[in-house]
Amino acid sequence: MKQYRPSYYKDFRCIASACSDNCCIGWEIDIDPQTAAFYHSVGGDFGLRLQQHICSTEDGDCFILQNERCPFLNGQNLCDIFLHLGEKSLCEICTEHPRYHEWFGDWKESGLGLCCEAAGQLIFSQTGPAAFETVEIEEEAGDKVDEEAFSALFIARETAFSLVQNRQLSFGRRMSLLLCYGRELQYALEQGDWCQIKSIASAFEEPDFLKQTTFPQSFPDRSAMDKTLSFFSLLEPIDPQWPDLLLRIRKQLPEILDSHQKRLRQYGPWERELEHLTVTFLFRYFCKALFDGDIYGKTAFTVLSCCLVSLLDGEVFLRTGSYSLEDRIFTAKQYSKEIEYCTDNLDALWEAFWSKDFLSSAQIMNMIRLLFVRF
Repeated sequence: MKQYRPSYYKDFRCIASACSDNCCIGWEIDIDPQTAAFYHSVGGDFGLRLQQHICSTEDGDCFILQNERCPFLNGQNLCDIFLHLGEKSLCEICTEHPRYHEWFGDWKESGLGLCCEAAGQLIFSQTGPAAFETVEIEEEAGDKVDEEAFSALFIARETAFSLVQNRQLSFGRRMSLLLCYGRELQYALEQGDWCQIKSIASAFEEPDFLKQTTFPQSFPDRSAMDKTLSFFSLLEPIDPQWPDLLLRIRKQLPEILDSHQKRLRQYGPWERELEHLTVTFLFRYFCKALFDGDIYGKTAFTVLSCCLVSLLDGEVFLRTGSYSLEDRIFTAKQYSKEIEYCTDNLDALWEAFWSKDFLSSAQIMNMIRLLFVRF
């Protein structure tokens, strides 16, 4: 089958103990059945240690965390299983993380999650537009999909990539166009009109069409941003300090927005880095509309995520008076861990785009104006 992936995908390497964070801390570590069977077969003192720390439930096996740490993460933040038994002995989640995969029949898409700072370094260090490659892999195909529908969504996503990487347009304009694009595509998707999806994609490729779309002239309202932060603070946190951070941003919102304009002027790479952030979200989620019919939710999530990450950026700048690539990697990682790696949080967001007035397309457009339009 074919694998479609970012060009930097093959360059990923875990930086192990050099990581300022650790994917073996604060995360539940599931053990796939094949690896669990192997662990139960290991003899000697280390085998006994392995078996003592495995917890078996009706949902499968996992390691029992100790003080929020994997019991095999040693004092140097290195994996004792790796050191004693070798890389091939690691369970699937430890081998794969932060890689993710999605199957569309005989087409597999693979990327790197933003929750890992080594992945973030690769993603945000790219100076040119994001590039993708197709390679042949030896793997069985996934479940069959509607090939005509997937082809239409794939073409539509390519247009979305082109749109958000059009550096002749301001970043704010690109985000507003992406939101409008998602709305247009949603109607065609609901009709099952794959030809119309391709026609909409073609229209959004036309330079003259892009020039016609403008921001609303009304003064942007900050109240929806406050309500959005409140909504996010009620989602399931991974880091117990996450809701407190969102509350602090709510209280400092006027100061953050005022200083945000200064950050945009001082930190030159911000548009390029947010462009890569946008492409990363689009690549991971856009074509999943094939399964749930919600293409607007995928584009709205992408735009809103860029807004929330930018507010995290603003909090850092207000607090420290500076901003750097390391800050970009950190805030993207912070957001990704809290939102992308909790299915309940993602489901709540997909639903909210259709049910919450403060997350309407008009209100998200206001957030774009507040955060990405230079005054």
